[in-house]
Amino acid sequence: PKDAGIRLEAMPEDKNKYIQIIGNKIISGSKEGIIVDNSDNLQIIDNQIINPGQDSGTGNTRRSGISIDNTNGRNITIANNQIIDDQNSATMQYGIYYSNTSGGYISENYIKGSVLSGISLADGFAGVIKNNYGFATENLGTAVVNSGSTYADVVHGLAMTPSLKSIQVTPSNNLGNASKFWISNAGASTFRINVDVAPGSPGANFSWLAKIY
Repeated sequence: PKDAGIRLEAMPEDKNKYIQIIGNKIISGSKEGIIVDNSDNLQIIDNQIINPGQDSGTGNTRRSGISIDNTNGRNITIANNQIIDDQNSATMQYGIYYSNTSGGYISENYIKGSVLSGISLADGFAGVIKNNYGFATENLGTAVVNSGSTYADVVHGLAMTPSLKSIQVTPSNNLGNASKFWISNAGASTFRINVDVAPGSPGANFSWLAKIY
């Protein structure tokens, strides 16, 4: 397509409502695969979008598989879509670009090959986002504060920075010489597990679970 593969727009006072976009295959669009504006309670499900964003000209900065840019839009569902850029020089900036919309459900999408991010939540997000390949929202693992140290920096593997309250850490041994632990320094790629004193051999062992949204 020369523009978006599918474009759904309406005036702010006359929104699109209760529309389903299901089962389409959109290949090599110049802009977005699917773009939606001014819509409520929309479903975008089971679409295949391949190599969008062919036009890299000035002003065409999103170049996403699916773009949601509503004015006070609500409750958009984006689920079970396959959004892929498999070119040698990728043109898709985001798999899903989601902004100016309250609520929503983004789940079970397969996103691969985007230049900047699998999903961009440009103005925050207050809905449900989970189980999307290419945008990790939950991860777990183990960590060790070594015998002579008082902290360990843990790679969380999430697509965004988790809040401290969304990270759960549980000791899996008696902590050795240490008597308490806490977490700090949550960042884009790591968080820190601290203990009050160096634990001694064999270290202080932990299991952890971290989430965003």
